[in-house]
Amino acid sequence: MSQIVPGQYAEQFEANFAKLEADPKNIKLFDICLLCIADTYGPFQDELVKRLAKLVGTSVTKVRPMVATMGRQLTYHKTGTAPLDESATHSEIAAHYYATIPAPGLVACGGKFWKYQHGIGTWKATELDKLAAHIGGKYSIYKYCRKRGDYLGITKTLYDQVSDESFFDDGPSGVMTEAGFWRLENDKVVCEEPSPDHRALFALTVEPDRTRKPDLFLQTLWQAFLPSNHHMQNEVRNKRFANLGMAQMHYMTEAAEQTIALQKLFGATLFGLLPKHEKAVFLYGVGGSFKSKTLALLRKLLDPNAVCSISPLELDSEYNIAALANKLVNMVPEIDGEKPVPSAAFKAVISGDLMKGRVPFGVPFNFTPNAATWCNGNFYITTR
Repeated sequence: MSQIVPGQYAEQFEANFAKLEADPKNIKLFDICLLCIADTYGPFQDELVKRLAKLVGTSVTKVRPMVATMGRQLTYHKTGTAPLDESATHSEIAAHYYATIPAPGLVACGGKFWKYQHGIGTWKATELDKLAAHIGGKYSIYKYCRKRGDYLGITKTLYDQVSDESFFDDGPSGVMTEAGFWRLENDKVVCEEPSPDHRALFALTVEPDRTRKPDLFLQTLWQAFLPSNHHMQNEVRNKRFANLGMAQMHYMTEAAEQTIALQKLFGATLFGLLPKHEKAVFLYGVGGSFKSKTLALLRKLLDPNAVCSISPLELDSEYNIAALANKLVNMVPEIDGEKPVPSAAFKAVISGDLMKGRVPFGVPFNFTPNAATWCNGNFYITTR
């Protein structure tokens, strides 16, 4: 057969087929058409094979092995990996696909596949069914990769081969931005060049600015935490305080402490530290007390993929539990105060205990939840 030059060939089929129609005995053109078919997405190959066989006056059963051979050579030239046998097993195809992934490779974790994004510094997830479709298109010339069941079987085999459910648990605590990876070192915040070893899943949508203070945010928090003068006057009348000045001093001190505490909780959440201290955040207050706006502000700082919203009332489902895997924050806008929360499951999430989850049509997996839990409520949580 003709020498192969790596490149994109699928789009060139019609032009070369037309040339072959004018010269059906041209072996070089025939080889080029075989190459174009081998480079075509699997489900579309059969029709092209039939057209080529009819043109040169041979059978489809004779053309298909030629396409398969050309496809193996094409894979070798594109990836530099040794070609597979036509009857390669699911395990062999999975291992071959993994060998084509540039360093640092592919990781299976939390029911998904993860690949490092150079230049961004984060690991990006791919769902199992999407990778299965990709593998199906890439390896459809092989005997055991021609049906959807084959694609999924190869993908699940690959998951088992590269699975490391604690992969992201072992990374340092910190947050990625355009400037680099920010983390704590000896009680100081330092910035490092992005690396796969940081195992960062998300990046902030803004860049830190140490020269400025969030004055408007702090002012709004002050107003939210400080009671009205009418409320403090009632406290004086009820003899909780001797006079209005003492009431104001008490509540101003309390508002300052709450503001500092909330700032610490923001920082601990962004750096992924809150779950390590087995803490959750419950914003309690009447309607209009800035609870929802606080969650909205935190959400604006984050990559949308870093956030999930699984109520503690929904932790009795493996599918809901799986949604917590490899998330930075679990935000629950409102909790029904009358319904009891399953305390065992809620405690497991807050404490970072080993849990089992399952994504739809995916494999079950064990993981340690590392999402900081933030909840709002007008009533305190009821547990059972």
